[in-house]
Amino acid sequence: MLLKQMWTLIRRDAMPDATDEDRSWGEVLAAAALRGAIFSAAKAATERKVSPR
Repeated sequence: MLLKQMWTLIRRDAMPDATDEDRSWGEVLAAAALRGAIFSAAKAATERKVSPR
């Protein structure tokens, strides 16, 4: 959901899939990069161990 909201803020249209032939390579690669960055951040946040203070 966060991914779609961020894309909408950037482009004001639906996020393209890798197979969308009517979208440019730039749009598809930008969407994939954004998707990867959000996934990596979420994974890091869930895997991070909280150290006791």
